[in-house]
Amino acid sequence: MSCLSYHTGGLQGSALCTLCKAVYVNFSPTVLESPNYLSKVSEKETQMIIAVILWLILAVSVLGIGALMFPILKATDEALALGYAGIRLIETVFIIAASISLLAIVTLSQEYVAGALDATYYQASGAALVAFHDWVLCDGHVDLFGVGRSVS
Repeated sequence: MSCLSYHTGGLQGSALCTLCKAVYVNFSPTVLESPNYLSKVSEKETQMIIAVILWLILAVSVLGIGALMFPILKATDEALALGYAGIRLIETVFIIAASISLLAIVTLSQEYVAGALDATYYQASGAALVAFHDWVLCDGHVDLFGVGRSVS
């Protein structure tokens, strides 16, 4: 089950959900869920790089939301404002970590296709990177986003 389908339960049927799913399907690394993902990632290198660029745009946006909400929340409660900005900063770090792991998977898949070493080394490293990406993206970013969204 993908992270998006798990965490969009309340948005089913909305126009925003439809738009997000369209972008996710067209530019996200859904190839990571296939059994032979290292070969497929190498084939879809451009798609993966576009996904990373979109994630980095998201990271800048999330950081901007925290910075813009700070003075508004500070008027009410300074501790709340600092906490909200801190959550958004941590969320940005999680998004950047997920993006870096995608770039590492792309590099690993290129080496895998070139066949420089035994395939088991690449498969083990790839499995670790995919697990890290899934953990950072689904558990870190999405869960923190839910906390940040509930405050604003």
